[in-house]
Amino acid sequence: MGPSSSGPRLHAPPRTPLPSPPAWPPPWAVGPWHDREFALLRDELDPPQSWPVAASLEALLDDIQQQTPPPVVLLAQQRCGELSQGSVERLRAAAPLARIIVVAGSWCEGELRTGKPLAGVVRLYWHELPAWWRAAAAARVRGASPPWSEPLDDLRSGYCVSGAATGNPAAGPMPPDRGAIVIDTRDLAAFESLSAAVAHAGWSCHWRQRQKSATAQCDRQPPPRVDLGVWDGGQLGADELQQLNDFCRRPPVGRAPVLALLDYPRPEHGSLARAAGATAILGKPYQTALLIDELARLAAARP
Repeated sequence: MGPSSSGPRLHAPPRTPLPSPPAWPPPWAVGPWHDREFALLRDELDPPQSWPVAASLEALLDDIQQQTPPPVVLLAQQRCGELSQGSVERLRAAAPLARIIVVAGSWCEGELRTGKPLAGVVRLYWHELPAWWRAAAAARVRGASPPWSEPLDDLRSGYCVSGAATGNPAAGPMPPDRGAIVIDTRDLAAFESLSAAVAHAGWSCHWRQRQKSATAQCDRQPPPRVDLGVWDGGQLGADELQQLNDFCRRPPVGRAPVLALLDYPRPEHGSLARAAGATAILGKPYQTALLIDELARLAAARP
């Protein structure tokens, strides 16, 4: 016999949906966002080209007098020293609530060691911006504070996106199995480092030892189904480019999305990696949380 139906039925009260956060005003892009790596970023993060653009900080200061100041300023920096602290301070005086994010180009890689980086800003390398920006936008949708809301009193202030990744062992139980990732690295130590980083997010990790030639055989049994591939590379020279091509186009990866990890990539490396079959790239060094976020994004977007 089934359960008795003589008693009163309990009905859960209707849930009141949580209010959505207010619309996020677009950032203002300041500087040469039509050139090289900055043009690539604009195409990736703002395909409809809806961001307002100012050619320089001085032009932005003029525009602020005519309209509401922007909440976030993405300030493109092509070379060390081309932006002055005085201009930044004038912008902060004119728009005290605006947060300035300096997006440093390929020619600025030594600035933190030998130069005088701007103070009171969030500073990111250009190849760090896409994953960071997507994680910041997701935090905003969840109602969390964006990374630029923290005190900007250090060179790496705002760099980390709080709660970006799921599966952090300090944040709670491990999420359900998300699928299988094949990771191609030069050696076992590199694989173990990557595997330890993403396994807590629910991924099953399998090592594919770096093949030295297209005819070399890997002696490890691949999983029956591959959901994602991760290729751990360096400066993407000719040999690595061929190895990446083989990894993306041959079993066991096949048509699965591939994330290529590259050392301080240049603008041309993105095009080369994608031509070889990579779906996306992530510059090294990277934040583990953003690595996991990118894997989740690729998994959600796969056919």
